[in-house]
Amino acid sequence: MSLDIYDLLEALRKRPGLYLGSFGDYSFKCLHSFLSGLSISKHQQIEFHSFWEFGRWVSARLEDWSTSMPFYQLEEELGNDAAFERYFELLDEFKACEQVCHEKALILETHKPNFYQIPPDDIHGRIEPEKPLVICVGQYAPSNVFYLYEIYADRSEKHYPYQNSVEEVKAETKRRWSVAENEWIKIH
Repeated sequence: MSLDIYDLLEALRKRPGLYLGSFGDYSFKCLHSFLSGLSISKHQQIEFHSFWEFGRWVSARLEDWSTSMPFYQLEEELGNDAAFERYFELLDEFKACEQVCHEKALILETHKPNFYQIPPDDIHGRIEPEKPLVICVGQYAPSNVFYLYEIYADRSEKHYPYQNSVEEVKAETKRRWSVAENEWIKIH
């Protein structure tokens, strides 16, 4: 039987001492350590679904927060107890979000990438990246967190950092693939 990460976090929210330490001495840092331990554990069968996108979402949702350690910044600003509560408020908001595509653009033969990739076996080489078939402006609705979503024949990829507006994602797409404003098709 495998557990869902959100079910585990809900149980932790209700009884933090059971998971993070007894006698009410748990800290917000203990929560982060607990989650880090889960991520590397080979013994737990826990379904993480989209949970690992949560930290990226928080960085964009709270605007201008650290992209690498938003939860430490949360504790620094709010203190241990308030950060613990705010973490779960943000988690509830994240879980309620639905990922939607606002607008899309087809990537045509005329679109050329404005960047190169470095092949893993040749750090001095540069190769032209594979072209996606379609690009979407994705959103974690109803929050104002947006992302560039590239769809390929065999996979799809979200690009980080997430943005705070449709316009910011379109600007990133223009930088990457030279997609003009008139090439976007509105979906919502």
